Amino acid sequence: MIPPERYESLGELLRDALVQYKSEVALIEANRKQEARRLTYLELMRESDRVARYLEDAGVGAGARVLRHDGRAFTAANINEALALRDLMADLRAANPLGAGGGAKPFAKADRARFLEALERELRALKRPR
Repeated sequence: MIPPERYESLGELLRDALVQYKSEVALIEANRKQEARRLTYLELMRESDRVARYLEDAGVGAGARVLRHDGRAFTAANINEALALRDLMADLRAANPLGAGGGAKPFAKADRARFLEALERELRALKRPR
């Protein structure tokens, strides 16, 4: 096992894990009913690189600000909670415990307005001289 306290970032830890355990299972994706897939450390690195390239091609780089659908920005302080909530909601929808189906509330006009206002603020901030 790799002691996580030796590393300053998750990325550094995962790079070392890739060297030592590249053919070992790093991640098991599952829902409540069954296992969806397994990724080795090497496959996880390749998938992460693919996502990183997609984000870079879309203009999302170091220091970029990413907005949620409601106009609030994702930050280092809230991204883990947002991802955990997303995963929880996906599990609940898959389990469908009340037999109701459905999902998140629909995107309302007020949500669209908040997003566009936040986007406008971010664009103005980018245009300001530094």
